[in-house]
Amino acid sequence: MEDAQLYVSANAMQRRDALLVLSEYLPQMSWQEEGEAVLDIGCGSGDVTRNLLMPLLPRVEQVTGVDVSSEMVGYASKTFQHNTLSFRHLDIENSIQPRQIFPDGFTKVFSFYCLHWVRGQDQCLRNIYQLLQPGGEALLVFLANNPLFTMYENMSLKPQWHQYMQDVSNYVSVYQHKSDPAQAMVEVAEEAGFEVVSCEAPTLEFIFQNINYVKNAIKAVNPFVKRVPQEKQEAFLKECLTELASLKTQRSDGQMVASHTWDDARVYCQDRGGDLACIHSCDDFGQIVRHIHMSGQEVPLDFSYWVGGTDRGDEGAWFWVDNTPMVLGVPFWGEINSTVHEPSGGVDQNCAQMFHNDRYYMHDGECDKHAYALCQYGIVGTYQG
Repeated sequence: MEDAQLYVSANAMQRRDALLVLSEYLPQMSWQEEGEAVLDIGCGSGDVTRNLLMPLLPRVEQVTGVDVSSEMVGYASKTFQHNTLSFRHLDIENSIQPRQIFPDGFTKVFSFYCLHWVRGQDQCLRNIYQLLQPGGEALLVFLANNPLFTMYENMSLKPQWHQYMQDVSNYVSVYQHKSDPAQAMVEVAEEAGFEVVSCEAPTLEFIFQNINYVKNAIKAVNPFVKRVPQEKQEAFLKECLTELASLKTQRSDGQMVASHTWDDARVYCQDRGGDLACIHSCDDFGQIVRHIHMSGQEVPLDFSYWVGGTDRGDEGAWFWVDNTPMVLGVPFWGEINSTVHEPSGGVDQNCAQMFHNDRYYMHDGECDKHAYALCQYGIVGTYQG
């Protein structure tokens, strides 16, 4: 993973999942009045560190992003570094005594979509523990198992690609074939010295915008592409896509991996301690839309975010899930072709959505269609897509 610009353009799933976890766990962490020394392990291109992590941190003194790739660190430094954010090279798996590199240590350590590339989990976690100050906290997000790894394994068995993928096991999560990956992680973390507050392995889904976006996402993180002769790379990527589709990661309508119906989206939010978002003011609405834009959580064209509004109980009488009535018309509801004002779907469309194609103004939609979940938690202004 050396092409930073490609990764920035194709890491929407990583940003979505990082935001999901941060929205859930940041309120549960303790925060010092004097500010935190924060480390982001596997910062990659730096965009998640700068544009997603930092705006959500309550109090920060200094944030440091580290990555094993010098190319990524160079890009991040050039593009995102500023007075409270710096980037350094660090191999978290193989570093010896990393506290000598960072003698003051850190009060908070984060890592998003990095540690599944690490084979030596025990040494990696010992290093992370060493980098934490006493009483420090770590929030680590990575893939336990994923169809991407299965695709790698299957592709490595094909005669035309085997020679480029003989070390495929080095690029498959060590938890991929564990029956209980969360418990396996707990055991390694506790052995390293951590007190584990929570360790989960939830099943998450993501809709890719189109087949080209999927191809770019695969290319951005696929360690084997550059080994394949350039004239064969397109065929290799095409076969990767075919293999993924054969693993049933594709819906019948061609979209890669479905998300939620309105009801499923509500359960999804409630399982994480919140509910679908309720929008009671122009400030709420503007804050959500700005957050979607600034955090890189744009949904694909023709897709929406489910919010907590419905008229299923009484057609035409729209209420939020907190039982307050919804304000119809401007400034929250949109229109179709500048003529038909929303909500306009009648008895067939009874759930409220923020529609991408109409600048995220609200439309009514069919409740059993799939869209993203926009969850709202107890912390004011903390939203998750």
